[in-house]
Amino acid sequence: MYKFITLAFITTCSFSAIAQQKTGAKVFFDLNVPSLNAGAMHTIDSLLKAKKVTKNDDVTLYGYADYLGTLGHNDSISLLRAQNVKKYLIKAGVPAKSITVCVGKGKIDKPARTEHIGYVEDRRVEITIDKKVDLGNVKTNETARLKNINFAPGSHAFLPESASELESLFAYMQKHKKTKIQLEGHICCQVNDQDGYDYDTREYKLSLNRAKAVFDFLVGKGIKAERMTFIGLAHTKPLTDEKTPADEEMNRRVEVRIMAK
Repeated sequence: MYKFITLAFITTCSFSAIAQQKTGAKVFFDLNVPSLNAGAMHTIDSLLKAKKVTKNDDVTLYGYADYLGTLGHNDSISLLRAQNVKKYLIKAGVPAKSITVCVGKGKIDKPARTEHIGYVEDRRVEITIDKKVDLGNVKTNETARLKNINFAPGSHAFLPESASELESLFAYMQKHKKTKIQLEGHICCQVNDQDGYDYDTREYKLSLNRAKAVFDFLVGKGIKAERMTFIGLAHTKPLTDEKTPADEEMNRRVEVRIMAK
């Protein structure tokens, strides 16, 4: 049976079929300040002026803090930074529904330091813009990344923002009854081709179990099992280099391959 795991600072998101083209920016903040400074506003204004964001895009916001401060403070200020960027974007005309994720990730771990100025590059919000493509336009044998179907580290449990995405995938499969799919699970942070360890089942089948979790969800909703298969691809096809927690989260995913329409 599929399940959800509850984590702090997660925003429920709307469905976005796939994202093939990605752009964005990093917005930096003053020390211990969650509000946008002039430089941050200029960065966002430049992004909007260049028409990098349209009403058909998905926007994700990941806030961070440097190593200074307590755990609770860093979690709080990183979320406030992301929320303030969200408010600025909405005020500038970006539809609220286009901002599918607004998350505070807390501090970025660094080696122990003694100075009191922290790292300005770690006091930031990462803005990522995904250009959406309708799932119905995906050709046979092409894959579609189901954005926001994400997982906790070492687990095949869905994160809370996966709920609306899963429901939309179900609605698509229910409407297009001839469509057959293959669900392909992926993991992050692995140095070889071996599948990851799933702490839920205590076996090295993490990417496989993530694909099966989506399969089980759809079967549980009434989609016929013979219309679907699932496989695990471990860490053989990462979407991005894993330089930040957001990069790692992006690689913990399930993609859909259209097998027949």
